[in-house]
Formats: sequence, C-alpha cells, structure tokens
Amino acid sequence: MRSVFRQSLLSYRISLSVVSASLFGISVVLVATFDAFGGVEGMEGLLALLPESIRAMLKAQGGFATEATGYIGMQYRHPFYLLSTSGFAIAMASGAVAREIERSTALMLLAVPLARWRYLAAKVASMVVVIVVLLVAVWAGTGAGVAVTGLGGVDMLTLARVLVNLLALALAIGGIATLLSSLSSDGGHVISVAAGVAAAMFFGDFLATIWSPAELVGYVSLFHYYDPLGVTQSGLAVRDMAVLLGVAVAGFGGALVAFQRRDIAA
Repeated sequence: MRSVFRQSLLSYRISLSVVSASLFGISVVLVATFDAFGGVEGMEGLLALLPESIRAMLKAQGGFATEATGYIGMQYRHPFYLLSTSGFAIAMASGAVAREIERSTALMLLAVPLARWRYLAAKVASMVVVIVVLLVAVWAGTGAGVAVTGLGGVDMLTLARVLVNLLALALAIGGIATLLSSLSSDGGHVISVAAGVAAAMFFGDFLATIWSPAELVGYVSLFHYYDPLGVTQSGLAVRDMAVLLGVAVAGFGGALVAFQRRDIAA
C-alpha cells in the first residue's frame, strides 16, 4: 500500500511542482491587485461596472463585506483555481483504476498479495495529499503577498476556511471521477466524461445564478456549494460541506464496491 501511495505521488511530482509554484505566484499577484484597484472603494466601483454575469460567476452580487479578506476570498473562485484543483482530481482518479487497467499495470500491482481496497485507498490518499499541497501553495502565496505588500485587514484563518471549502469541492469531483474510473478501462474516456460533468455543473450553477427559472438547477451542481465570499462573511456553511463531503464519500465508496466486483482483465 505504501509503495502504491509513494509511486502515485512520484508520478505527479513535476506537474505538481509546476502548478503549485504557479498557484503560489498568482496568489501573490492577486493580493497586490487589491491596492492597485484602489482598495475597497475602488473594487466596489469596479464591481458595479462589471456585467451581472461576471459578478454571478464570482458570486459577488452583494459586494464585499470583509474588505481585503472578502476580495481575496472572491478571487479563490477564479476558474484558474477551480481548474487546477479539479483537473488534478480528475487526472489522478483516471490513473487510479482505468488508466492502470488500460496499461495493464494494474495486473502487476495486484499480483502481489495486496487487497483491492488497500490499493484504491492508497490512490485516493495520494489524491487528497496532492490537492492539499495545491491549496497550501495558494494559502502560502496569499500570505507571502500580504507580507510583501503590507496589506492590512487580511484574515488568513478565514481564507484557510475558504480553501477547506475548495478542498471539499475537489474531493467531491474526485469521488465522481474515481467511481467512473472504477467502471472503465479507458483513462481518456474517464477524463472526458468527468471533465464534461464538471463543466456542465459549473454552467448549471452559473445559469441558475443569472436566470431565476433555472434556480433549482443550481442545487444539482456541486459548484453551488462552493461560495468563497459567503465563507468570508458567515463562515463555513454546514450544509455546503455536508453535501460536498457526502458526494465525495459516496463516490469513493461506490468506486470501491465497483472495483472489488469487476474483472480488471476485461
């Protein structure tokens, strides 16, 4: 189990290093943009000029309630952060089962006396570690940006809570992707389907925000339960975390059942 976990991490070491460094750098720059836009007043003015659709995408229709913390938290919903975390979750889920079967490496890995649940647990654990590393890079980049610019009024603990919400979202997407991976022997197919599902849910949440007749559609989307600005204003919502973590557990649990029952040589 340890060897599978270690090998999974090593296989992503280069891409993880590059993306983590990028997230760190972008997070530093985002802090610097706060004063560049004129602080709270400047950002409120800019926000008022943005189309309703853009404000809806960032879930910032109500403006900022926590000044610099609210501004930074809102930026954590930028597609770059969502794509980085969700992309890694989907890619690693594909590699957990489907890609290994496609390459016939699963047969060699399971040739030793290693229970399938232990094998899958090692793959899931490596996914969690990778996503946590990415989010730590974001948080550290924000802290570095605050230290360099001297920006006051930033609550780093609150921003850590926002990233916990993002972690739950990434794990929910990873759980769905892992279930798909356990049912397939084609890694590329898993990536395309999982990415399509994630994109559809993002669009559904966006549509529900800007078009009232589609409001109910938003509740089906996992992105509905990731509201960074809301976390900076009111803290982590128990309902949001429960839904995201519930989907993650259901996805990983379903993947385990499917993997235990399937013929990996098929």
